[in-house]
Amino acid sequence: MFEYCDNATMSTIKMSNSIQNLRYTFANCRNITAQPVCGPNVTDMEWTYSNCLKMTGSPVCGTKVVSLWNTYFNCRNLTGTAACGNNVTYMHGTYRNCYNLTKSICGPNVTDM
Repeated sequence: MFEYCDNATMSTIKMSNSIQNLRYTFANCRNITAQPVCGPNVTDMEWTYSNCLKMTGSPVCGTKVVSLWNTYFNCRNLTGTAACGNNVTYMHGTYRNCYNLTKSICGPNVTDM
């Protein structure tokens, strides 16, 4: 939806409870400073926040998310603990180049990291 919106400078992201697929929604929006969010019914977050270089806060993942493929790739300013729910199975490249994360907690069903 907003992929490659380099000039977007959102400091807050709000999400409808009915959204299920966030694939590529904010990918390459390099100037977003908001903390990442995930609605309660989201199942797919592939590439959602990748290359959001100025995004801050801790990565979030709803309880229904299954795929986090490259979701936070290159989000260099994320901090704190990265946690994902019990339904996540696919995490290839999820936190790659997230230099400031202090810890990662993954659910028991992850089959691909």
